[in-house]
Amino acid sequence: MINTATAMAMSKNEIFLRINILENKNSILNIILKGIRFNINMLIISSIIGVYTLGSPIIVGFKNLNIKLILIGIVPIAIIMLILSLLTESLKDEF
Repeated sequence: MINTATAMAMSKNEIFLRINILENKNSILNIILKGIRFNINMLIISSIIGVYTLGSPIIVGFKNLNIKLILIGIVPIAIIMLILSLLTESLKDEF
């Protein structure tokens, strides 16, 4: 395809945008989503070492065996992950 694009006198930028990016859009979106999920997981795990973040209520809930604290910590994280999943699914449909 790249040879055809160069034969059609496309510039290097056009080839990059129209061929490389559009062919790999699903894998690019998946990599972005994995990066966001990894960062959210690091926020949760960083609570273990004493940093007050999104996962702090979960860790305190596990220490005290308090189900309410665990749910208070899990619900916002689940909502954030659901919103991110919906956004990435809508982005896949737009391309």
